[in-house]
Amino acid sequence: MALTDEQKVLRRRGIGGSEIGAVAGLSPYATPLDVWRAKVEGTSVPETTAMRRGRLLEPAVAEWYAEETGASLRSVGTLQHPTRPIALATPDRLASLRGEDRVLEIKTSGLRAAERWGRPGTDEVPPHYLAQVAWEMAVTGLPQADLAVLIAGEDFRVYHFERDVELEGYLFELAERFWVDHVEARRPPALDGSEAARRWLHERYPVERGPVRAAGPEAERWADVLREATARAGAEDLRAEEAKNHLKALIGDAEGLVGRFGTVRWTRSRPGTRTDWEAVARSLGAGEELVRAHTTVVPGPRVFRPSWKE
Repeated sequence: MALTDEQKVLRRRGIGGSEIGAVAGLSPYATPLDVWRAKVEGTSVPETTAMRRGRLLEPAVAEWYAEETGASLRSVGTLQHPTRPIALATPDRLASLRGEDRVLEIKTSGLRAAERWGRPGTDEVPPHYLAQVAWEMAVTGLPQADLAVLIAGEDFRVYHFERDVELEGYLFELAERFWVDHVEARRPPALDGSEAARRWLHERYPVERGPVRAAGPEAERWADVLREATARAGAEDLRAEEAKNHLKALIGDAEGLVGRFGTVRWTRSRPGTRTDWEAVARSLGAGEELVRAHTTVVPGPRVFRPSWKE
């Protein structure tokens, strides 16, 4: 369900159901850093194919649930917990079934993820969805929730949940600590090996502006982690990516760091060129000189290069 502009403004003032799983480190789609950036910088996670599939198929899955259960459905927009103002929720629907209201979440899943779903009628769903449903029941105060999922376009299932006050308390504590320590303090969460962390660092430090600097103890430690992780599992290992991200943060806008481990550099690659072929095509009698006139140099991205001492 697409958010209105008003809902987007409200969402920056708290943590929503689709974000609590990321804050808890449970989501495969977003990280605590993604949530922090959404609140502090106003950015959003780029829409993936899976996210687009869910957005486009949501009305059909909701209708399937209504026909299957006989429930009547309604949308309620973004809600706020009565005593915990940072706790927000935008349930996909509220369902009225046998005279009782319950939260309804609507999902779609590809075939490769089918094994993450348990038996229909239980609460055996992926952990980030369990956190989302628990959060939305806590915000709405409703004692029950259903999650309707369409797997691989044909396997329709409904999962059922009862309120878990202990889980809610854990999520509230986690969210409020995150809000105070990171959002209000405007201090990003600890870096990890995720693409979100790599992307944020490249946006924050797009070019190098200073020379190679001496490495401090923290850089020495992360350089050791990177070297060991690379030797053990390869440069794409998640622990290696985490070490790279920490070293990039320590390098900042310098060219790199030098220490007992050797040198790690984070510098721009060789510039490329880009031709505005549309401008060329609009010009009559386009020749080599005209092509050159519409060709610009494109700065290369910063590339991370470690050079270890033997």
